[in-house]
Amino acid sequence: MSAVVLLIDDDRRIRNSLGRLLRVLSYDVVEAADWDAALELAAGQRPDVVVTDLHMPEHSGVDIARLLRSHPEFSDIPIIALTATPPRDDETISLFHTVLEKPCAAEDLQRALTDALQVRKH
Repeated sequence: MSAVVLLIDDDRRIRNSLGRLLRVLSYDVVEAADWDAALELAAGQRPDVVVTDLHMPEHSGVDIARLLRSHPEFSDIPIIALTATPPRDDETISLFHTVLEKPCAAEDLQRALTDALQVRKH
């Protein structure tokens, strides 16, 4: 069974592109454009890992990470931030398993996902 990746990005083009890449890499992908859809999918799909943009309207990827970390049923899900402007402060960085800068090479994303999934298994 393939790992389920919850992909969160408000930009449809980026979501579509990353979704295709993740499917080629043999992941099952569920996509969300915003906070509400992300939370609904997290509850219904129980993803193995979350990949989120940080800068989105209304609620950021940081907001989503904080919310997921605050709920026991989601707190062990690794979260990978994929962003054009990485956070600089340790508190924000600590919410994420990995922070990758856009544009991101497919190999770097694959490595981050593999590592995140290994950590979750242990």
